[in-house]
Amino acid sequence: MPTQPIYSIRHPMGVDSALGRIAVETNYAEHVEQMILQVLLTNPGERPHRPDFGCGLRRMLFAPNDPTVATLTQVTVYQALTRWLGSVIEVGAVEVHAFESTLEVSVSYVLKARLERRILNIEVTR
Repeated sequence: MPTQPIYSIRHPMGVDSALGRIAVETNYAEHVEQMILQVLLTNPGERPHRPDFGCGLRRMLFAPNDPTVATLTQVTVYQALTRWLGSVIEVGAVEVHAFESTLEVSVSYVLKARLERRILNIEVTR
């Protein structure tokens, strides 16, 4: 378990109206979940100084809805999370279910610092 407190800018960025400053995240598990979402929802090429960062999950919505694309999405998610967050999490299973205009992704992972298993479910729509 991390012994140092976590103070990171909350994603998506917002303002803590009670304190009148940028909202911060102090929960380690939530901080890691926000990092996972950043990797999954960022398209490669979207960040100028790190053009290879991201997974491009939203792009998969416009691909044909078939088992091949579901498998490609699973592999893409697994590789992106392992590459960008491999020092923080150990990715377990990645499940993908595609519907007409929705992509449901479930990622099971272990927080390495706490040896805590968690699951993140995300639904991406057009």
